[in-house]
Amino acid sequence: MANTIQKKNWAARIAAVLLCLTIISIWLVCNMYARYTSSGLGDSDARIAAFIFEVQPEESSHYIDLEGIEKPGDTKTYDFIVTNQKVGLVSEVAETYTIQIQINGSMPLTCQVEKTGDSASVCSVSNIGDGNAGLNTNTSAAASFAAASGRDDHYQLTVEWPAGYNSAAFANSSGQGEVVLTVKGQQTD
Repeated sequence: MANTIQKKNWAARIAAVLLCLTIISIWLVCNMYARYTSSGLGDSDARIAAFIFEVQPEESSHYIDLEGIEKPGDTKTYDFIVTNQKVGLVSEVAETYTIQIQINGSMPLTCQVEKTGDSASVCSVSNIGDGNAGLNTNTSAAASFAAASGRDDHYQLTVEWPAGYNSAAFANSSGQGEVVLTVKGQQTD
């Protein structure tokens, strides 16, 4: 019997020691955790960079009237500006753009875009001599605007019915022509 009492005392002592170790461990963990926690107060404002890209003149339609081109030798010009600024604001991101010319129809036309002050052609297309009255398209190399640096690029589109194409085949009323000018811009950074 003395042996069972002694075993119960050992079990009680071990349980007491484990309870004390558990309490001490909890206290140490809470104390250590408190050392590595801190609080603070902060404020931040987020802003989105402005993207400005326009083709001017701003009209409801960028329709190029070809009615002035009625016979071989007739030429018509259309001025436009590609810009990355508007009302004193400048685009805060870098941008690139391309200029695309497309000729639809059977009227013999040549189209050319030149940067004002530069005699080199930026983009040109013709539907002459291709054997069909289909779709003819050409796209310029990409031009770019630097971030936060405002600039206007002035261009001139020239549409011409070449004088050498004066045969009776082009004189009928079914000869039609349409020129589509597309400027595509995108953010690069």
